[in-house]
Amino acid sequence: MRSFRSEIYKTLRDRHFLSPQLNRELEKGFLQCPESAYKWAEYFREAPWPMGEKVIAEDAHYSFNYAKNTLRRNRFPKGEPTVIADPDTAVDYAMHIIDGAWPEAEDSISKNAGASYRYSRYVLKGKFPKGEAAMAQDPGVALEYAMCWEQPFPEAEAGIAQDAEKSYLYASHVIKGRWPQGEPVMQNHAEYAYYYATEVLKGRFKAAEPALANSYRFSHWYAVYVLNLDEAGEQRWKDGKAARKWEAEHSTPF
Repeated sequence: MRSFRSEIYKTLRDRHFLSPQLNRELEKGFLQCPESAYKWAEYFREAPWPMGEKVIAEDAHYSFNYAKNTLRRNRFPKGEPTVIADPDTAVDYAMHIIDGAWPEAEDSISKNAGASYRYSRYVLKGKFPKGEAAMAQDPGVALEYAMCWEQPFPEAEAGIAQDAEKSYLYASHVIKGRWPQGEPVMQNHAEYAYYYATEVLKGRFKAAEPALANSYRFSHWYAVYVLNLDEAGEQRWKDGKAARKWEAEHSTPF
């Protein structure tokens, strides 16, 4: 059964019962904002609506949707200045409407870290140097960018090195080897210290062993798979680390 709303939409779309004057008045009502103008074009007219394009062009989101849906993925020049001013929508427009690089929008896109990464990966399908300054300020985006192209991103390393998980991922997927800059933060996080030891160092991570010894799960795995200890040796290793930790915390300096 068709919904009541869909019946109203169909009646409005067909508009057989409306006089020309009333039809013009109805259209004027949909010119009050970009959303209503777009919906009149897309859902009621189901065709381009030149009369409403000036209003639609005031909003980046509806300009993109008008180009994608109403114009059937053809460019909407009137709305492009507004789209360019919105970095995320500009990337969507480049992906779905232009289907390639959009030089006119790159200055705007480059000021936004997330938009720069998406433009690099999905539009250029290669590095986007103009956006790297913005991406370097966002460690999460910077890591994704470095991992995507499997190339070091020196300008972002100071930020990445502040987080244990990001440091481990950067070492394992980008540097593909030891990364001393991230070790101070990883050594205090048993989980990523263990992953770093087994997957990157492929051996002991001595600076992290106090933290590892205090983790029930990772102390066992580290003792068995990295130190190659039996059950008795594992316990002695844990006890030794615990004793040294206690001494460090309770010793009185002279």
